[in-house]
Order: sequence, then C-alpha cells, then structure tokens
Amino acid sequence: MSEQNKKTLDDKSVLLVVGFHRLGNTRKVSTSQIDVDADKSMLHVNKNLLDAREYDAIKTHDGKTRAWLATRALPSLFKEGVFRVPNTLVVEVDDYMKERATERRALVEKFRKAYTERVAEAVTRLNGLANINDYLTADQACERFGLTWRYVTFATPDALKNLRAGLFESEKGKLAKMMDDAAEEIKTVLRVQMAALVKRMVTQLTPSKDGKKKKIYDSLVGNVSDFLNTFNARNIADDAELKKLVDQARQAIAGVTPEFLRESDGIRESVQKGFETIQKELDKMIVDKPARQFSFDD
Repeated sequence: MSEQNKKTLDDKSVLLVVGFHRLGNTRKVSTSQIDVDADKSMLHVNKNLLDAREYDAIKTHDGKTRAWLATRALPSLFKEGVFRVPNTLVVEVDDYMKERATERRALVEKFRKAYTERVAEAVTRLNGLANINDYLTADQACERFGLTWRYVTFATPDALKNLRAGLFESEKGKLAKMMDDAAEEIKTVLRVQMAALVKRMVTQLTPSKDGKKKKIYDSLVGNVSDFLNTFNARNIADDAELKKLVDQARQAIAGVTPEFLRESDGIRESVQKGFETIQKELDKMIVDKPARQFSFDD
C-alpha cells in the first residue's frame, strides 16, 4: 500500500514551491512611547509603516493567486507555499504563474510611483511614532517584492545505501509513511472542496421559506463545472468513492447552464434533488481531523 501511494503521488505529480515576497510593513514600537495605565512588560505594540492602497492591491493579487492554485494544486503536507501539482496540470499552472508574475510586476511599479507620497502621508499620521529610518528608498522597497516558483521532486537518496546498514530502508519507510498520509490528506481536501460546492448548489437551488426562488449566479455552475473538469487530473490519490459522486454530479448538470436554472423550474428541481443525494453521501465520507504538516525535521 505504501509503495503504491508513493508511486501514485511521485509519478503523477511534482512539488511546486511558491514564494510571495513583499516589503515588510510593520515595526515594533517601544513601550516607552506608549502612555497607558498598564504593566508595559505585558505589552507588545506594532505600527504600520504605510497605509497604501497600492500595497494592498499586491496583497489582494497574491490572495487570488493562492485561491486559484487551490483549484489546481493539492496539499503537499510540507510547509506553507509548497503544493503538489498533478503532471497533467503543470503546463496550465506554469502559464498561469507567468501571467500572474507579469501582472504583479505592474502592481509593484504602481506602488513604486506612489511610494514617496505614501511615506509622507504615513509620517504625518504616525506623528511622534514616525521614524524616517524605518523607510527605504522607492527602488529599495520594490526590490523586496517578488513572485517565485520552482518545481522539485522528493525521494530517498540512493547515496544512503552506502553510508550505514538499514539507513536507506529506514528513510524509505519514513517517506512511504509520508506518502500514505499525503494521499489521505489529498482525498480529504478534494472531498471537502466538493462538499462546499455541492452545499452551495443545494442552498441556492432550495427556495426560501416563503417559496421565493434565490438568485442564480453564473459562478454557481461555473465553479462546480471547473472542479468536475479538473477532478480526474487532481485525483492522484485514486479516490474511487469520490469519483463515483463526481460522475453523478456530472450527470446531474450535464448540459445545464445558469440560464436554464434561472428559467426552468423543472431543471432547477432536478439538479437540486440530484445534488441533495450527493450531499448526503459526502457528509458520510468526510471525517474531521487536523491536517498535518511535515518538515524536514520529522
């Protein structure tokens, strides 16, 4: 079982290491500058260096990038920023990251142009807590931004075979256990993602208590369709149970558009009943348990 999981994950996917680098925007404030009726040894005070919509735009952009990656990549169980990407989706992911990097550079340039003005505004607002030495030049500040990504593989080094008897097999066993755990986590993540989409579909298709139909947005069908269309590529842990429900969902919305759901009560009711059945099965499959992250110290 362990060997099969290892083969499934390592042969069908690669690890993607993504770095979202930004200029730090907080500094500690000395409690000597704070006048409060409290034991200052109990206080830890920070200040924001900037209040800049251009900086916030970069953060928002990063958040959307992470959200999209969650629809294509899978948990790696390593540190934050490490994703497992199915081989069949690597090209799509790589093209997306290149596009996002270009967009991000444009946002950083807007930040650079506004930087001097935003620093002046912050210094005025911070007043006595302002320290001009906290601020870099515009060019130096923009050098702190970057979006990086690289692909890596993870395996037990063959060199261990010659170092100590049993060491290679010991490490191989640890890696196999990690792959088992990773496979289970991947199954859980895909099940939870589908459950959330199915629940939203059922909720929006179920009339209100007064019988009034709820508004149907294009994203209701679009998000479900996107999940179903990428499921086979992302199902690298071979979750046969979930695949059955995915196939049922595909049948339930085959040929269905948001317009049909808005205009046809019959189609609306049919899809609602189909997804309610799927929802009940998903509820039985999902088991709440804390996710584990691996580090190289394990």
